[in-house]
Amino acid sequence: MKVDDGSRAPEEQQFGEGFQRTWKKWTDTGAKVYVLGDPPLNAGVRAADCVSLNEADPAHCAVPLAAAQPQDPLAMAARSARNPGVSLIDLTDHFCDRQDCYAVIGGVAVYFDTNHLNAEFSALLGPILGKSVASTGSIG
Repeated sequence: MKVDDGSRAPEEQQFGEGFQRTWKKWTDTGAKVYVLGDPPLNAGVRAADCVSLNEADPAHCAVPLAAAQPQDPLAMAARSARNPGVSLIDLTDHFCDRQDCYAVIGGVAVYFDTNHLNAEFSALLGPILGKSVASTGSIG
């Protein structure tokens, strides 16, 4: 996504400031904003059929964290927000260790296809997401 507000500021800065202005409008009304960081990439970092071709050893489909989790402009904006009503929820640790991101975790395929999470894995993340929200403040 390209951003250019005409200020000649770096694109990343423009992107972050735009989000922060929008979030401020929402939090000024009393709303809480929960920014959910992008999950690690699947498309472009591993073959679409890697898990099916490596059922006996799905760890073979692990990819380096740096490749699977590039900088997320939305998460960067949330991290730099000085607005107490904005919280980042980053679930990367549930997909990756310090080195690699996995396509199968606990015997469950992480991805449905190249761009979407598997419903079963998503359901397993539900309670984790709920705890993350509870630890940052309640919704409503």
